[in-house]
Amino acid sequence: MIFHWLKKIKVLLLLSGAILMIYSNAYSQNVPNGLNFQSIVRDNTGKPLGNRNINLRFTILKNGAGGTALYSEEHRTLSNEFGLVNALIGYGFPVLGKFDQIKWEDGSTFLKTEIDPNGGINYELSSITPFLSVPYAMYAAKTYLEAGPGIQITGSKITNTGDADPNDDLHNGSAVGGDLNGTLPNPKVTGLQGLPLSSNAPLANQGLVWNGNQWLATSIDTDPSNDLVSGTPAGGDLSGNYPSPSVVRLNGIPLSTSKPDSGDVLTYVQGEWKHLPGGSGTSGSSNWKKSGSELVLEDPVNIKTVNTNVASISTQARISSVRSADSVLIDPAGINMTGLQGGIQMKQILKPDYQGIFNRNQPLVELVSWSGLGDYSSMDFYQLDTSYRERWSYFNPVELQFRMDRPERRNMLGGNYFHLDHLSKASPIEYSGIDIIDSNMIFFNGNNLKIEFDNDLRYGGATFLYDKNGKDRIQLTSLLEDQSQPYFGMFCTKNNRAVSELLSTSNAGEFYLYNTNTNQLNVYAGYSNLGPVYPFLGIGDAAGAEAAGMYLNNFGQGVIFADVKSFRVKDPDNSSREIWYASVEGPEAAAYVRGTATLRNGECLVSYPEHFIKVAQTNQVTVQLTPGSIETYGLAVVGKTTEGFLVKELMHGNGNFSFDWEVKAVRKGHEQFEVFRPASDIKAATQHRSAVSNEKKSERLCKINPGLLPKTNR
Repeated sequence: MIFHWLKKIKVLLLLSGAILMIYSNAYSQNVPNGLNFQSIVRDNTGKPLGNRNINLRFTILKNGAGGTALYSEEHRTLSNEFGLVNALIGYGFPVLGKFDQIKWEDGSTFLKTEIDPNGGINYELSSITPFLSVPYAMYAAKTYLEAGPGIQITGSKITNTGDADPNDDLHNGSAVGGDLNGTLPNPKVTGLQGLPLSSNAPLANQGLVWNGNQWLATSIDTDPSNDLVSGTPAGGDLSGNYPSPSVVRLNGIPLSTSKPDSGDVLTYVQGEWKHLPGGSGTSGSSNWKKSGSELVLEDPVNIKTVNTNVASISTQARISSVRSADSVLIDPAGINMTGLQGGIQMKQILKPDYQGIFNRNQPLVELVSWSGLGDYSSMDFYQLDTSYRERWSYFNPVELQFRMDRPERRNMLGGNYFHLDHLSKASPIEYSGIDIIDSNMIFFNGNNLKIEFDNDLRYGGATFLYDKNGKDRIQLTSLLEDQSQPYFGMFCTKNNRAVSELLSTSNAGEFYLYNTNTNQLNVYAGYSNLGPVYPFLGIGDAAGAEAAGMYLNNFGQGVIFADVKSFRVKDPDNSSREIWYASVEGPEAAAYVRGTATLRNGECLVSYPEHFIKVAQTNQVTVQLTPGSIETYGLAVVGKTTEGFLVKELMHGNGNFSFDWEVKAVRKGHEQFEVFRPASDIKAATQHRSAVSNEKKSERLCKINPGLLPKTNR
């Protein structure tokens, strides 16, 4: 029935002088993109339709009234008491195209105007009129001219001022100087900052080096790590440091360090080059020769032993003394003593870095100095009686050990730890047991951590639980960033990433759930970037951004957001499926109420419910009406208050029938709802938290079997 009523409305558009181009000087670059539009809306009797909601739709056509639509937009406006409406074309709600992309220079454009005097979207054609000359000022703005070098524009006059000094121009073939040589446009660089550059062609991996006269392509040191520098120790047949080492060997054979006498010759004797008088060893009947203050045996190879009364002197640098079962052997490697004790052969070995007592060939006591492996000493005690469980005790500067072989077990006590273990797997060798280090306790199995009670100055007390492979699975500790804040984390077995974390930061609780397959955050409960007093609950998407959630804004209001907000119910006729409805969204935080009312003699006053008045801004509402009768020209809202609205039948009707109504309004307290916001406006406070770093985990792994130093090979 509204369409019937529209056809009875006569709309008079005052187009003469009604469309005005808003522009500044034609040469300005700041021409506004807009056209003023004015019109008086009248009914079929010529009476202006004043003080009512009027909706307009403007369409710009190309090539006549039936041409192609270049642009279209809608306006919602309010007529004044004289029926006058104003609109700025180009600033409405765009429906088609972009206003600033219209090519006015193509000419032949028309304006199509449509109107719904009831403030709806049931548009009726009002007029189609051609644009004349005014809009083309926009095109003129695009043709703004700006003078370049040598050009002067004065008003509409363009003057070529020419080249003020042609003598300073460079041309093809102009000579160049400085670091360049030749002519333009292809000169050569023959110098660097005024210093000459060699013309010799470089080879691969060469660099430019200043030799005092010119930059010259020269090979450079590509591996300075293999350079010998002053003070580098010499080796091989040399001793001392470069650049002034001493020769101490010849082809690997030691060279005597004694000072030679006049006429001495280097002679190879007893595995050494010695200074001997010329001709020694080649004549005479004695096997002994004097060399300086030394007495040297001429032929040590063929003379095996020199006997004395109590001992024998071996020519292979050995002295031995033997009496019955007792013997002593002295050589450069050490002293070896053997004898009988209670019918059992006992042996003692004394070397510069080793002392041992043996029963037959089994060690009983060993004192060892380990050089080059940390430079330390150790003492071992062995129990050869297999009826004893304690088979071996071991001392060194940092620990005390007690061991047994079957089953293999170790107890160790060090300066800052206590360690118990037993062999749990022989191939590969693995141990299980307990470590107490400083104030930390570790349970391990098969060389993998299982449980750890930790005490660290960086984060305080902590408990760590591991899986069978020694992977960190549960942490109960505090944050490294703030030791006063507790932390509880669980980690997955697939890639050792956190799957959930519960912690406290800024004295506020936070909860994280992660998807370790994508390494993205699934759920976060804590607070937003507004601060710890603004709660935030969010669900992450595949890219790690918040896909849905709720938070408290800085007005103290709870806000829920999501891509789609829905409700779901069971299908009453099909138990295998559900019914989902999605919310209708808009650019306002709005509320609505609806109902059914009845006209009495063509009029009805509808009152808002009490709850709607309390939650909605009822001074600005949108009302929609649906008549319940076909014998009517339609309905109109002729008055609005903060408590309701007045409805009358059109054309002074006096019908008595029901109608449906719906009212929408902005919620109180949400008038400042922002449609466009910065991408970082409200975010979850999901900064990276850390309890114990990977470095700390590595430290704990190193605590298994601490201080185990190499043992004597026996």
